[in-house]
Amino acid sequence: MKMDFLGDCKVVILDMDGTLYQDEGFIARNVAYLAEGTRWQGREDDITAKCFELIRGQLPLKLGHFYETDASLHCETVEELFAVTPVENRRSDGFEERFFDHNKHFTYMGDAWSVTFFIGERMGIPRARGTECFLKVREEMLEGPFAMHLHEDIKEAVGQVTASGKKTYIFTNTQQVGAEGFIRKLGLLDRVYQVKYGTNKPYGLDTLLPQILKETGVRPEEMLSIGDHTFNDLSPIKKFGGKTICMSPYEIHDNVQWDARLTTLDQLCDTLRQLAR
Repeated sequence: MKMDFLGDCKVVILDMDGTLYQDEGFIARNVAYLAEGTRWQGREDDITAKCFELIRGQLPLKLGHFYETDASLHCETVEELFAVTPVENRRSDGFEERFFDHNKHFTYMGDAWSVTFFIGERMGIPRARGTECFLKVREEMLEGPFAMHLHEDIKEAVGQVTASGKKTYIFTNTQQVGAEGFIRKLGLLDRVYQVKYGTNKPYGLDTLLPQILKETGVRPEEMLSIGDHTFNDLSPIKKFGGKTICMSPYEIHDNVQWDARLTTLDQLCDTLRQLAR
């Protein structure tokens, strides 16, 4: 897949989760940990099945949709957990401004991790418990029977981009305690220019992107972001004037025209190699 704009890119921003690895196994375990000791225990399989229906675009709420967060909602059945009216973006050149307004309480269903956060909220799980479950699942993904599957060429391809003189960053919303082990497992700590933890994408990039431009001396149109969560990973760079590549194995119903679309890690490796030339 040839992308002529890659030759102009001097700064490459990579998302981590769902972009540099692809894994679905954590979803069932996360749901089980959330349900443990609650009235949802015993219904984990049904909840997990519905999560996959959402991810595969088989429910009204799909990846790429927003929904209105309602902390006061009380659900009794599995069907009620997923009975959410989607709010769709109507602009092909980016996301509507209303979605960037913190006061409107819109939440974006961006990727598989978003689904686990969503279902925890709908199940009425306290935020601290949800974070506990999240960190437990992530720890399991590093070693042992639930370790995430790694693409053997990713670290080499990322290293080639950095070696070519481009500034490669990893931006992750996860704090260092939950993310550094993943980046180490991926073999990328010493293959990228810099890792930015806890970036609070998309809102935090309003401050971070100008800093990157100042550090590197590049123009906005010479930045490229690659990610699967298009609201977090791509929309700030697109608004800033940079290039964007949506990288996800799933259909994303956001209605936005990104500069390119990838679905597999093989395609990502090929794209990174093109960047390194």
